[in-house]
Amino acid sequence: MWGVWAAGTDQRPGNKDGWSQEKDSYGEHWVTDTVGFAGPDERYIVAIMYQVPPQGTLDDGVHAVSYVAALLFGAPVPAPVTIPEPDG
Repeated sequence: MWGVWAAGTDQRPGNKDGWSQEKDSYGEHWVTDTVGFAGPDERYIVAIMYQVPPQGTLDDGVHAVSYVAALLFGAPVPAPVTIPEPDG
């Protein structure tokens, strides 16, 4: 698990994560995103997207969006994450 889940289980998060490999004027690179909710009564809506530099990896993008979610909710960083399979 990664993304909004990094807010911590006490925040009762729910999310949908996404990733894609893009090729554009920036070069060939990964884009990672997480959209979801967290906090008491699902109070906060969270959307985080990261365009990984061309030399970066999917792992870098997963960690970046997860760390932002953790920081927003005061959870420990580095946040524990599970890296998805690139073609899954």
